[in-house]
Amino acid sequence: MQVQNIIVTNNGVEPFSKSWDSAMYSFPPGEPVIIPEGAAKYLFGYAMGPVEREACLRRNGWMNTSDPVTSDKHADAVKRLDAFVFQKLEAGAFKQDGKAPKGETFLRGPQTLHLPKADSDKTANRRQPPA
Repeated sequence: MQVQNIIVTNNGVEPFSKSWDSAMYSFPPGEPVIIPEGAAKYLFGYAMGPVEREACLRRNGWMNTSDPVTSDKHADAVKRLDAFVFQKLEAGAFKQDGKAPKGETFLRGPQTLHLPKADSDKTANRRQPPA
């Protein structure tokens, strides 16, 4: 079974690290990191509803269980979560059986995606991951 990979970029100012499925994932500000979709769902509530996203805010320690959704701490936690940007990665898929098919890249644990520096902010938004 093929697992979708997600490129996660932390556009915030603070680094973030958390483990999922026995692997530690670190998201330094401005660095695109490739992770499995399951990790993105667990860590950030990627492609999930508001209830799951609220659980991520608490699980990541950005707010307490007792904090109401109307609190300033909740607003700050949502702001921190919203600083993460997600993009599906089509090439180099994970395989749950631990084997890469011939001609595909097998990724184990978090991978940092190094993209060339853009000449301007306008071109930075158009960068695509390498194929």
